[in-house]
Amino acid sequence: MSKSDRKHIAIDFGSSSARVMLIEGDSSFEELYRFEHSPVLIGSTYRWDVKTLFLKVKNAIDKILEKQIVSSIGICSWGVDYGLISSDGKLFDLPISYRDLRTEKTIKGSNLKETFLRSAIYPLKINTNYQLMADIRDGRYSRDDSLKFVMMADLFAYYLTGNIFVEQTNASTTGLLSLTGKSWDANLIEDIGLKKEMFPELIFPGDLIGKYKNVDVVAVCSHDTASAIYAMEDLDDETVFISSGSWVLIGIVLKKPLVTEAVFNSKFTNERGYNNSVLLLNNMNGLFVIQRLVAESEGLTYKEIDSKIISAKNLGQLNLMTLDKPRDMKAQILNQLKLKDACLFDLARTFYDSLIKEIQDKIALIENISDRKITKITLTGGLSKVPYVMERLQKLYPGGIKISAKEGAIAGIARVLNGRR
Repeated sequence: MSKSDRKHIAIDFGSSSARVMLIEGDSSFEELYRFEHSPVLIGSTYRWDVKTLFLKVKNAIDKILEKQIVSSIGICSWGVDYGLISSDGKLFDLPISYRDLRTEKTIKGSNLKETFLRSAIYPLKINTNYQLMADIRDGRYSRDDSLKFVMMADLFAYYLTGNIFVEQTNASTTGLLSLTGKSWDANLIEDIGLKKEMFPELIFPGDLIGKYKNVDVVAVCSHDTASAIYAMEDLDDETVFISSGSWVLIGIVLKKPLVTEAVFNSKFTNERGYNNSVLLLNNMNGLFVIQRLVAESEGLTYKEIDSKIISAKNLGQLNLMTLDKPRDMKAQILNQLKLKDACLFDLARTFYDSLIKEIQDKIALIENISDRKITKITLTGGLSKVPYVMERLQKLYPGGIKISAKEGAIAGIARVLNGRR
């Protein structure tokens, strides 16, 4: 069977939805299963119901395998969150969501600049290292417990294969890799109160993880952002990438980390992409805000927002990163604007205008810290489906906005799986 005839299963776990797709060749993507999901409040902690998520996806895989001959399976997920595997091979407890508030205290006591200079990762409260520090502080486990750490995509791969690894692109979001990006940094791990033995062997896109029903389960760029960017073409020195979903990530591709005071002050981070490339990027709160407004407002639809956004009012500039709680989004926005009430369409317009302004500001920062002149944008993900945002960006950047493969992370998975011998 030639490469072009091979079929693969791609699984994209986003932090608000998951989908299972059948890939044939480089451009044939058939969505067979999709479902929405969100963190579940258990007691006072937001957790991921990964067992239910996995069973849904496993059932979808099994149905495909009943009808199709499949060469391989690839999985990507959001970054920073993780599961813990006990010595008996069972899940220690349900993974905690990065949107839980437990890390706010841990980051306040940290030397942020030192953390960045040692890891090349900008310190955000959602980052894995601060979550692990909160684990130890709260007594979730001790450093002497026999646990294995896995990122979310690696956890789902473990459920399929029984093999424990951590893929490099997602591992780079932990803040615990060396500056080379090719190994765990034992000193960084010790500094947060854990042992290096807790962290499994790193693997890289294209490596075999194991098998499920005699089908290869293959490491891809398991961080969905890295996967989406790997699918992009023509990322030259005048182009920024924007990967958009619950988060909007904007940046450029480099050969090695840019670890300077200017980068730190600009709040950019150095994550890893395919073939150990560096994704110098900034994380912005993205469509999560609109997702929550729709979820919390009976009858409100994305289509209705798009149709009424032009006539809506801008109520002011928002600090998007503070709109991070997984409920009561309208109240969060009103509180920031110091308003008692407002039309939902005005709130949506205010969010989109604030996001566009932030994109402009981040591009200016990229030009400053990288000494590049940015004239073009390559964009993938949910923002490409928002006409208002696309029209505004097109006017601001007449050099052009290229929409990358509409399937984003799925296209990146396809590129890795199709590239294997």
